[in-house]
Amino acid sequence: MSDTEPSARPSTKGAVNFRRIPRSEKRDELFRCILICNDAIIIEDKLSCNSQDEQVLLDTLQDKYGCKLVSRTTDSVEIEINEEVETWKIIKLNEFSSDRKMMSIVVRREEDDLLMSYVKGADMAVYMQVLNNQGASEQALYNTLEGYADSGLRTLMLAGRKVIESEV
Repeated sequence: MSDTEPSARPSTKGAVNFRRIPRSEKRDELFRCILICNDAIIIEDKLSCNSQDEQVLLDTLQDKYGCKLVSRTTDSVEIEINEEVETWKIIKLNEFSSDRKMMSIVVRREEDDLLMSYVKGADMAVYMQVLNNQGASEQALYNTLEGYADSGLRTLMLAGRKVIESEV
C-alpha cells in the first residue's frame, strides 16, 4: 500500500482528545471496564471491533496509557493494565442488542477470585441500571445526562460493581 492509499482501518490518531488521566484505582477500574466489556477480538495480532467507537476507545487506551486487550476467548479475557497482565474468566455475557441498548458481562479475576459486573451502553439504558444497583444520586446523574443531551452529545456510559457469589 502506498502512502496515498487509505488504510484498511481508519486512523484513530488524534480522534479522541483524552486529557491525561492520572493513575488511580478509579482510573484502572474505568480502563478494566473498557477492556473487558466489549466484543473486540484479536486476529493475527490486530484488534478487530464491530463498532468504530469501541475501536477508538481500545486504541486510545493502548496508545496513550499502555493498557490493552491481550487475548479473548469465549471463556476468558486477558488484559494488561499498568504493565501487569490480568486474566478474567467470563461467567455471564449479555451481548449488545438494539432492544437493550447496552452490553454487560460478569467476570472473575483468576488472580484473586474477585467477581465484577461491567456494563456499557446508551446513557438512559445504563442510567436505569446504575440507579437500581448503585443507589446513585438520581437527580445529579440525570442533570448531567440532560446537559450532555442538550448540547447534542451522544453519551456512552460505563459502570462496574463488585458482585457476590449469590448474585451470579
